[in-house]
Amino acid sequence: ARALTLFTARADRRPSYTEPVVATLATAPLDGPPFSPMTNHARYCLRLGCDYAVRTAGYAAYGGVYIMWHKILLLRHLLALGYGLVFWTDYDAVFTDCHTPLRAVLFGGLSDA
Repeated sequence: ARALTLFTARADRRPSYTEPVVATLATAPLDGPPFSPMTNHARYCLRLGCDYAVRTAGYAAYGGVYIMWHKILLLRHLLALGYGLVFWTDYDAVFTDCHTPLRAVLFGGLSDA
């Protein structure tokens, strides 16, 4: 099994390097209820047209390093692939506003009105 899975909302199934990629490192078992946090991540990305990258194993060259530090390696890996913006989320976190694009959240396009 591949350690990095990349989901894209594009019809041609190619990565969208012009949009942010949401990244997570899932080290816990992936089986769970039908509405898992990772399902939430994938639905958010599909709705808003960004990619979703899930790494399900650590990097072998860094086997002695605590697994949570591997997220930095994943972010660097995605930047090296060509993504200009990588958004990290823990695998057990959820998006509660699935209508606001990441660019608006990250770059101030929100208001309290």
